[in-house]
Amino acid sequence: MSGLSRRVVVALAPVVLAVSTLGCGRAGPAGEPTPPPADGGVTVVASASPRPSVTPRPTATPRPTATPRPPQVRFQFSGLPPDEQALVRFGVEIGGAYVASVAGVRGPDLTVYASSNVAALAAVFSLTPAGQLPGAADFGRRIQYGVAEANIGAVFVYTGAPLWRSFTSVQRVRAVVHEYMHTVQFDLLGRDQALKDLTTPSVRVRPGGPTWLFEGVADLLSWRAMEAAGLTSLEAQLEEQRQALAGSDLSPRHMETYIDYISSGPAAIGMALLAADYLLRGRDAGDVARYYGAVHDGADWPVAFSSAFGEDVAGFYDGFDEYQRNGYRY
Repeated sequence: MSGLSRRVVVALAPVVLAVSTLGCGRAGPAGEPTPPPADGGVTVVASASPRPSVTPRPTATPRPTATPRPPQVRFQFSGLPPDEQALVRFGVEIGGAYVASVAGVRGPDLTVYASSNVAALAAVFSLTPAGQLPGAADFGRRIQYGVAEANIGAVFVYTGAPLWRSFTSVQRVRAVVHEYMHTVQFDLLGRDQALKDLTTPSVRVRPGGPTWLFEGVADLLSWRAMEAAGLTSLEAQLEEQRQALAGSDLSPRHMETYIDYISSGPAAIGMALLAADYLLRGRDAGDVARYYGAVHDGADWPVAFSSAFGEDVAGFYDGFDEYQRNGYRY
């Protein structure tokens, strides 16, 4: 059992005593990054000693190897008991560990706001950069019917939501991991491109790609991360969705815009997951990073899609249609 899996037992016990915050750095006052260690986070690699029988030759000064700065993650809790705080922290840990190990992606710097009071959470939201974007005034209503929401460098969790209260500990952790994956997507896109996505009218496809891809990838990677931590079975979840969507005529090609995705109802979540799994079967989060990296560098999303995933969008949709007719079986 891995160290991460062993910590799962601690996090999901009835009484949570402690949770490791692997991959979660601290932040200084007012969100300023904590200063680096005195040595600047640099590791000096020493050269091997020469053999005694050989006249030593001058060696070059060892070149310092910079250690990547860990992401700075801050948590602001309001009204959460210690066990719920631990679950929120653990969700971020699982997400960060997964993208780092599978894709070599350094997680984003972010602040996680979690509150049991919707008014308090909405007030905090209004003071963040996310609160200045279109649709910000609707945050309080949205979060009451959901559980959590992600934005650039931020995750908001409402633990007073009926859905959160109905969730098991594992489901709560998975919800946080899902939103964490969205912050990774925004970070890979870059701030400017992410802002374009967040301000795109709901009737248009976002420059960063279709909504089914954005939601489906975050969902799939969250399930993969949870499975890697020994908490869930991705295949069991996929099978549940295959059964629920048997005979459905819903298709990812009809869920490219946000309004089309939302209008498809709850089934859209499962369909997006199946579509993402079909796209990434045999692939990993590194391909996702390459896709968003290409969009970040200026490629139109269909071009980035073809480059990262090895097939054009039309070919993917045709292949998924056949997969769907076959009962979502390969």
